[in-house]
Amino acid sequence: MGIKNEFITAGTGATELQDSLLISCPGQGGLVFLGNGDGRILTQQPATGIHWSDAVLLSACQDDGGRELWVVENGLPQKVRLSEDALDIHDVFMHENRIYIAATEQNSVICLSSKLEQIDSWGLPGENDSSHLNSVTFYEGRLLASIFGRFDTNRQYKDGTVGLGEVIDIRSGDVFLDGLSQPHSLTVDGELLYLCSSEDKQLRIYKGQSLVEKVDLPGYTRGIGVGREKLYIGISRSRNIEESAHSLPGGAVAILDKESMQLDGMVPITLQEIYDIRVVPEQDNLFGLASESLHRSITGLKDARMEIEGLADLTRNLQAELGTTQAALGTTQAELGTTQAELGTTQAELGTTQAELGTTQAELGTTQAELGTTQAELGTTQAALGTAQAELGAARAELSRIQAELSLVLNSRSWAITKPLRAANRIFGQR
Repeated sequence: MGIKNEFITAGTGATELQDSLLISCPGQGGLVFLGNGDGRILTQQPATGIHWSDAVLLSACQDDGGRELWVVENGLPQKVRLSEDALDIHDVFMHENRIYIAATEQNSVICLSSKLEQIDSWGLPGENDSSHLNSVTFYEGRLLASIFGRFDTNRQYKDGTVGLGEVIDIRSGDVFLDGLSQPHSLTVDGELLYLCSSEDKQLRIYKGQSLVEKVDLPGYTRGIGVGREKLYIGISRSRNIEESAHSLPGGAVAILDKESMQLDGMVPITLQEIYDIRVVPEQDNLFGLASESLHRSITGLKDARMEIEGLADLTRNLQAELGTTQAALGTTQAELGTTQAELGTTQAELGTTQAELGTTQAELGTTQAELGTTQAELGTTQAALGTAQAELGAARAELSRIQAELSLVLNSRSWAITKPLRAANRIFGQR
């Protein structure tokens, strides 16, 4: 089954395939099945290294830090996260029931049990992804890995890699092959070791450490599938070489005859990059179940991821609103504290005012008592004044009477009446 898709195409007049291929594509790619007259996208999740056996499909996921594997056994897929740290898995290989992964970010090869538990690891010095270790295989009793070169800093290989690439025994650190340029895709077939010297656009074939064959191809070589009579070499528009060095508009599979090593033809695909190629049985129950299950699982994962992203957005919004509310609450609490302090001050001032009011009221009472006493004294004084005024009126009446009598005496012509006056006048006049 799988997903029919128009951008997996053999094109007009393209070479027919003798074998069925499982192809991994990084970047905007996924897992792709190519058969004679058949092209299907199995997943649209970017993929790198793949391992295929009679019972197991292992596929390395490129996204999310390259820390996950698809494991398909008996048609049942399971996506397994191997580490919380970024691994950038470039290759996966199974040997004697153990799984070996090329952890490019960590410059290391990691050995896992069949239960995906780490057993051992071997690494190179330098910062993360300084050597660009990218492929792993067993050959002549050695655990081999391909590297872009012996660099110290992160992605220092971007400054140049021509002739600096090596295949090394990762356990001992010994150089097995050198003089390569961005080597990839270590593949063993009997006594032969195949690899891509990608920057040189070459397929190289070794027997032991001796170069047997070197084939130039029209693009960045990466991914090798070994068929019954044919070799299938991936051609990519790589991000690791200059744009002007590309001779094809997109990715393709080059088909070589194993006997003559002549190029039989090309099968173009419009995906830009190929990472790995495995020859698989054309009719295989595991493959059919795997393709359908992977598609359903990835669709479910995409839906779940969209839901998680929606929940994450909602959580972020709620956290932002909570932060705003907490800030507003903090401001309100600060204002409440200020208000409470002001209220305390006001209450203290009110207490002082009330105390002063009490004192004032006491003083007013005293003043009112004094005013009452003064008013009583004023009444007594007014009564005495009335008496005095009455007595004054009586005195004035008496005086008026005396003045009248005096006037009568003074104006009298009677000698007898004026005699006492004359006598008094003599007395007082002599003084």
